[in-house]
Amino acid sequence: MNMQIRYTDDPARVVTKRERPQDKKLTYFVERKYINDKGQKRRKLFKVKDGKRAAEVLAAKTNEARKDRVLPEYGPVPCHLVFQQFVEKKEHEVAFSTHDNYQDIIKNRLNPFIGDEDFRTLDKDRVSKLITQLFKRSYAADTVTNAIVMLCVICEDHMERNQTNSLLPINPARNGKRRVLAIRANFKEGGVKTVDAFTRDEASQILAIAKKFEPVAFPVILAAFNTGMRRGELLGLRWEDIGATTISVSRSAGKKGRIKPPKNNKSRKVAISPALKELFKELRRTRKNREGLRDPEYVFTTVQGCRWDPANFSKAWQRVRRRAVDQADEDMPVRPLSFHCTRHSFASWALNANKPIIWVQHQMGHGKPSTTLDIYGHFIPSETEDLDFLSLDVPDMGKNRALKSVRVI
Repeated sequence: MNMQIRYTDDPARVVTKRERPQDKKLTYFVERKYINDKGQKRRKLFKVKDGKRAAEVLAAKTNEARKDRVLPEYGPVPCHLVFQQFVEKKEHEVAFSTHDNYQDIIKNRLNPFIGDEDFRTLDKDRVSKLITQLFKRSYAADTVTNAIVMLCVICEDHMERNQTNSLLPINPARNGKRRVLAIRANFKEGGVKTVDAFTRDEASQILAIAKKFEPVAFPVILAAFNTGMRRGELLGLRWEDIGATTISVSRSAGKKGRIKPPKNNKSRKVAISPALKELFKELRRTRKNREGLRDPEYVFTTVQGCRWDPANFSKAWQRVRRRAVDQADEDMPVRPLSFHCTRHSFASWALNANKPIIWVQHQMGHGKPSTTLDIYGHFIPSETEDLDFLSLDVPDMGKNRALKSVRVI
């Protein structure tokens, strides 16, 4: 039987036990009190091998951590404590990127609004109010949906782990997606966002600034505009992935140096443009003249020869963007868009050049063509006034012949 253990507010303390009287040897334990799934108070002993001092240190650390993690048995229970318990429980159960996403949603979209409120008071009306607050902050509909789904998962997990003493009678965030769609109608301007892309003039100015002031980051930016690859996919690119005409995208560089599969766990082939082919030749030529590279297998590296950390590259991109915006002419301004907009720029240029939607889908790594259309459909040029394709050449048939071809049933 899996027993649900919930530790009480009683502090941990050091206890002793003599194993064999003839040895006069004391064994030290740290005692914790808990409430089992039947609501009964029990105690649990953790054996410490390194003596009394180690036991005292462990007890002190346990009590310090207990202030943040243990839910009080009586009185209000702040939501941020429940959220913290959920994150700690999932740390070794989900992928690193998923765990980081959990922490980001809780930190930026849940705690600022309901973190200090009593978890017991959460109901459907409060969740609807939370949705409204997120839309008022100009969050996109998908971002609001992800936050409400996260809240639903946390509430469901709490109810499953505490079936007999749950703080919630029902899950207040259930069916949250429907409520997001219903409330979104009142926030069309702030809640629904379309992707934006750089123009060719903006891209040219950004590349010129990068080549002059950030030459190490320049190859990554040029490759982004020429392939539409994501930041992590570019920074995780190895020489073994570079073919004669295509790039094999099979990995992505994540936070804290982690290498993971690309988004959707699907690899793909990306076409190499002539400008990109020349870039790879130049990188290979300069690499041969350098020694002591820490990560020689990676295509894009820093001055020290190690692969880019995503956070450090983002800082380099921000420096390039700031210079491009400040130094742009009034007639040709540069908008301060994110690095991900280089991906949107590639898709918009391809669609404007009348590239097939299937080809763009494969290049971008989307699962379905409908996804590409939903995101980039507004970039497809529309020429409804040209109806020449409807002109048909109808042969002139004789009157008698036309009548003979008619059958009456």
